[in-house]
Amino acid sequence: MNALIRGKKLCLFFDRSQLSKLAMFPPEVNNPAHNCSQIDVFDPDFSRFPEFSDAQAVEGDVQAGDLLFIPADWSHAFEHRGAFNANVNFWWKPASGG
Repeated sequence: MNALIRGKKLCLFFDRSQLSKLAMFPPEVNNPAHNCSQIDVFDPDFSRFPEFSDAQAVEGDVQAGDLLFIPADWSHAFEHRGAFNANVNFWWKPASGG
């Protein structure tokens, strides 16, 4: 969950079926954020990542006072809009198994 305290954000969400189009950093690369895309989704380089041109995203705006639920396994990106943005994230691991 993401609670926006102040400011505005543009949000892009990609469900797990889009993962192959997002050029995630491989685990063997010395990058602590191996669950992040190599693509700047707000200014993509289609010559380096042509598969991203077929990616489908859900787009939305979040404003101060909004609480946003991000489903597990959905990739997301935020573009901050405004001079100052403040938010609080709440993370938890979904229960596994039956």
